[in-house]
This record gives sequence, C-alpha cells and structure tokens, in this order.
Amino acid sequence: MSKNLTQQDEQAVTCSMCRKPVPVVTNDKTPANNTSLYTYLTRCSHILCHICYTNVGCVTTGMKCKKCKKEIKQENVIRVYFPEVSGPLSKEVRDAHEKVGQMKKDLAEWRESDKKLRDRVDEIGTMVEEERRKLQDLINEVNAVLKSKPRAT
Repeated sequence: MSKNLTQQDEQAVTCSMCRKPVPVVTNDKTPANNTSLYTYLTRCSHILCHICYTNVGCVTTGMKCKKCKKEIKQENVIRVYFPEVSGPLSKEVRDAHEKVGQMKKDLAEWRESDKKLRDRVDEIGTMVEEERRKLQDLINEVNAVLKSKPRAT
C-alpha cells in the first residue's frame, strides 16, 4: 500500500447517479459553506453526492435512480453520515495508489535511462565529429602531397 494512502482516502462510497466516489462524512462538523462533502440517501436506499442531489432538485419531474430505476424526488432524499465504511472501494483505492506509485517509479527509471542514452548519444556525436575532422585533415594532407608531386606523363 502506498505510504501516502490515509484512512480518509479509504473512507468513501459511490454515488448511484454519477458513479464517482463520495467522501464519507462521519458527523455534521463539515463547514457550512462546503456542501460538496454532503452525502444523501434516497428512498430506494442508494447514495447521492451533493452535485447529483442538486440536479434532482433542479428537475421538477424527478429523476430515475441509475441503480434501481426508481423515481427520486428531492423531498424524499435525506442527508446521511457514516461512522465508517470499508469495502470494495477501499481495495480499489489502495490498488490505484499502488499503481500510481509503481508508475512514478517506472517514470523515474525511464527518465534516468533516457538521460543516460542522451549522454551517450552526445558522447558518440563528439567522437564522430572528432573522427570526421581527422579524416578531413588526412584528405587535406593527401591532396597537398598530390599537388606537390610532379605528374608523370
């Protein structure tokens, strides 16, 4: 498990409408202006996040629950708190953190490898340029020698 994973990360449920994780609020101590952390329970016993709850309120005819297809009306939805949650999402979150950690490690290795390869390419480029200069010097010497010798007719 990633060392950056906290108990708070593990404590989440999934919104029935948008299927996104909703943080678990264990009591009513959330700041009054931070309604994004609110969790709601429908009459059909499914969870809504604050955004989906607000959308239900905007629609006058109600919305259908994506899990059970029952109609959801805002007046039948209540705000809920969870003392603790653990389940499939906890493993999913842990797995995601482990995958991200492995990807960061792989990326660091690839960057190091890329740096070594680029350094080696620069080194070979310098060697090629040096050999090109030597070859050009030899060609110039040969041309000078050929010009200084009389031609046999």
